Amino acid sequence: MPLVGSKKIMWYTPQVYIDAAREVMGDIDLDPATDDRVQKRIKAKEYYTVHTDGLIVPWFGRVWLNSPYGPRLKLFADKALYQWIVGNVDEMIFLTHTEETHSDWFQELGRHSSAVCFHERPIEWVGDHTGVFEEINGIKLDAPKEAHYKDVGVDLDIPYTLHGSIFFYFGNNSDKFKEVFSKFGWVICTK
Repeated sequence: MPLVGSKKIMWYTPQVYIDAAREVMGDIDLDPATDDRVQKRIKAKEYYTVHTDGLIVPWFGRVWLNSPYGPRLKLFADKALYQWIVGNVDEMIFLTHTEETHSDWFQELGRHSSAVCFHERPIEWVGDHTGVFEEINGIKLDAPKEAHYKDVGVDLDIPYTLHGSIFFYFGNNSDKFKEVFSKFGWVICTK
């Protein structure tokens, strides 16, 4: 659930990625950063919301995570990596952005993941996204950027981020992840 500019905006994962995660992992046992509304679609066996805080409870099984952006992103990345390393998580797909590829948390996720998918275009998010493009990180969008996005087929009336997205896969089924997620972008198996 990313924070864009000074407005909290709930951007939910489109169903096509949830279905792909299920195809790779078989099911979703845990979504540690979600809310009740989106769980009607995701249908994780267990999930944590801001009220049950996925940062303070153990994770388990097959995990789907579209991490909150903003200051909690690093905390969720660290928690995900720790839960994977200690063996609490059997498989995990962690969806995040590519804006901070230089950051420690991003590099560590990459080092420990089994595969990564670099999404080939902006994701068309679902949910409460009013006013998304008025301002991003304190910077007003200008005509050249808007024109550029329209030139490459991005409809600015649909909620997009202006950076890329990446799916980190953790588990023993990299070949299946590559087979399923290749339709979304370039996949690299690291293990």
